[in-house]
Amino acid sequence: MRYLFTLAALVIFVLANLPPGAGGEGGDSLHALAFLFLGATGYLASGRWRVTWLALMIFGGAVELAQLWLGLQRDPSWTDWLIDIIAALVGIGIGRTAQAAFLVKS
Repeated sequence: MRYLFTLAALVIFVLANLPPGAGGEGGDSLHALAFLFLGATGYLASGRWRVTWLALMIFGGAVELAQLWLGLQRDPSWTDWLIDIIAALVGIGIGRTAQAAFLVKS
């Protein structure tokens, strides 16, 4: 699960910083889907929801700062970061629910 989370984070970071004509697309729904997935896989990889959430808050902020500093025709947004934070928390909840539902108890 850690490899899946790491690969997803790398792909999301690259896609979020590509210029719009080169495949980088924006939008609230894409932010939400990306961070839902990262939240769920991050929690399943670590088992620690607070650490996962903090890491994803920092990661979301880093994505927005990279968009500002790289100057690749991407616009950083506080709204995007807020969506990232909320979606990550919901994704963590999904990960926790999935883990509880499929956890084998002896």
